[in-house]
Amino acid sequence: MSKLHVFGSNSISREGFDKDIPLSENKSIYRAINKNKKEYVVYEVDGGLIPSNNKSKCDFLLIVQENINRHTGYFIELKGKDCCHALEQLISSIDFLGQTILRYYKTNQIEYIYNCRVSTTASVSHNNPNKKYLLLNKKINNKLKPYKGKLGIKNTPYIENV
Repeated sequence: MSKLHVFGSNSISREGFDKDIPLSENKSIYRAINKNKKEYVVYEVDGGLIPSNNKSKCDFLLIVQENINRHTGYFIELKGKDCCHALEQLISSIDFLGQTILRYYKTNQIEYIYNCRVSTTASVSHNNPNKKYLLLNKKINNKLKPYKGKLGIKNTPYIENV
């Protein structure tokens, strides 16, 4: 089993060494550009790693192997217009999956960074955010501290190098 299989092989949406890793849902797109063809795995979180119930959850978890001893992960939410709900889904996913992630990396002695990404069809403006957005943004950044990661919110398509 690959060291990228943090959650085993269940709920894997795709894996490999592709240069382009597009994920889409409801007109929202996230594209990871994998120039160096690093090994990766994409887990389906909604209805996969987290069962389909009333629990809020993000859409995907992308894990990229930087080298044999280091992984970078991305909790990904593909959203229409409600960025606050997207942040709530990411927070819920971290809460549900976080202890498994931390235990896995400690046991296997692999360095890790986990980030959160929101690709939205809504206009992204950080000039006049409302109080709820600010509170959720602060909460998610605090949740990401043990994972050494960052939050990114961009208009669709969200494209980044991994």
